[in-house]
Amino acid sequence: MSRYIGIDIIRDKSTRKLTLIQQQYLEDYLDTLPVTPKLKNIPLSTSLNYHLKGNNDINPIYKDVGKFRYASDHTRPDTLYSAGLLGSAASNPHPNHIAGLKHFQGYLQNTKGRGLVLGGDTKINLFGFSDAACLPGGESQLAYCFYLGTDSGTICAHHSTEAEIKALDAAVCCVIWLKEFLQELGFPQDRVPIYVDSEPALILANTYKVGHRSNHLLVRLNFIHQEIEKGNIQLIWINSEGNVADMLTKPLSEPLFSKHEKTLMEGFSNMPIEAKRSVRAKSSATLSEVRLNQKVENRREIQDTAKLIEEGGPLDMTFDRITYI
Repeated sequence: MSRYIGIDIIRDKSTRKLTLIQQQYLEDYLDTLPVTPKLKNIPLSTSLNYHLKGNNDINPIYKDVGKFRYASDHTRPDTLYSAGLLGSAASNPHPNHIAGLKHFQGYLQNTKGRGLVLGGDTKINLFGFSDAACLPGGESQLAYCFYLGTDSGTICAHHSTEAEIKALDAAVCCVIWLKEFLQELGFPQDRVPIYVDSEPALILANTYKVGHRSNHLLVRLNFIHQEIEKGNIQLIWINSEGNVADMLTKPLSEPLFSKHEKTLMEGFSNMPIEAKRSVRAKSSATLSEVRLNQKVENRREIQDTAKLIEEGGPLDMTFDRITYI
């Protein structure tokens, strides 16, 4: 079989790779446009606000969203976030959404030959990434990706650390299912690495110390603790520039998007991430021993982390931005 419901299947037996591509499907869609789109290197411009509401004076964009969403859901995870963002305003678009739609069409025109690459490795290693981003209106975009599947969703959260915990909770649920699935296929997995770029979320997930500001996350945290103790998962800190799931939560600049797009579409040949220089945290650390050695974007998260350390939470993890003297 070389084609299935609009998806072309390309096999390369020499490299043991399978590529799923929808070039003809996208070309048929792009040919219906009145004007050939200008070529773009990223799906959406990072300078426009796509969370504005329209005034019901612009025609809906259901048809366009439905066309490219089919490709995004099946063979183009690099466009998944952008397609979802435009789709959320399909019934009542703002002028920024129309500009974003034209930009997105230009990206499809430029990358219509891209496909999702599967296989290529002789050994199957399951690993994943988890991330979250705060959106206007109190919502957060949650995302995680594994190299056997990707998923993302939107949920309300009080602050970014809570959003990261919720994304991590969803990722752990996915790990359990994937491990059982691979077990049935004859590929048992040991402790599955999940890479996270939020230090406060990583500390909460690795310690049993829960304060009044995190009581509402108790069930999720206990579930994550349980899976760590069972040996099902291993949480590893990674800088944001190396977190592939980042492209599933927000528009990125061209250099970073290009880096993540290649990884998301083609995968890793080996286990991927080497975090930056790390220092082991000790449970006896106090607030006076904390030294912030880098500029931190979210001061509130660091204050929460320092408060947790001051309360004496048992820490046993490695990370980069906070070191101990």
